[in-house]
Amino acid sequence: MRSLALIVVWFGPWPVWINLYLESCKWNPTVDWLLVTDQPLPSNRPANVRFLQTNMQQFSARLRRATGADFQPSRAYKFCDVKPAFGHVLEQEIAAYANWGYGDLDVIYGDLRRFYTDELLSTYACISSHAHILAGHLAVFENSPRTRGAYRRRLEWKAAFENGENTSYDEGGFGKVFMPRGGILQYPFKIRPALFIEQHSTVDSELPWLDGQPIHPQRWTWRQGHLTNDRDGDREFLYLHFMYWQRSRFNAAADPVQIDWETMADDGLTVTPDGFRRGS
Repeated sequence: MRSLALIVVWFGPWPVWINLYLESCKWNPTVDWLLVTDQPLPSNRPANVRFLQTNMQQFSARLRRATGADFQPSRAYKFCDVKPAFGHVLEQEIAAYANWGYGDLDVIYGDLRRFYTDELLSTYACISSHAHILAGHLAVFENSPRTRGAYRRRLEWKAAFENGENTSYDEGGFGKVFMPRGGILQYPFKIRPALFIEQHSTVDSELPWLDGQPIHPQRWTWRQGHLTNDRDGDREFLYLHFMYWQRSRFNAAADPVQIDWETMADDGLTVTPDGFRRGS
């Protein structure tokens, strides 16, 4: 089985669902995570999740040394722009893996190996979970010098890194390095083959659901590593990305987490716009 390491960089207080997120990592035992953070270790510490404890200033300095860009973030969100460089910056930490990738914390993972098969991982230099853009919340690459340094293939990379504001370079400019679309002048900048496939992970986005309807499933169930919803029967999904829910409804709730992570695997987890509950 091809080894895979996913990198997440997080500075500032943990989200209230961090232990639930980590439990969904735990149930993917053949995938490893490297979580770079300045926070105390959470209660849930699965064997397949490594924590690299550092602070924003120290990690920014490490990124400047690796890339040569004058990266001076004023807030943690700016690290989204430099996700494409994580494989380069953390090259030593991921050296033993055949594939690497990056992701976010506002997700609950399903069965990743159900989708990321050895055939896909060995065939494609890049796999995106969106069809129209390189997904910043989950993208996977071959672990090679050409992908670890691929962020440099766009002329605007350094300006994006050094810009004080977020530019969405991880999904926009960087995505053009791999996307199959593009004219003849773009071809020399491309790394191929790449797979951009819609996994229907981001609920309440502007994209239509897999049935073509504008309304997305509002009740999701996770149990022992398997993720489904109330609209699509037994179909399993790669992950649930609840970015839009956590920006509004989660924050409005007094306590969006109404489940103990230690019983989550046996009891099951239900995720709705109001938060996390026990049961399925």
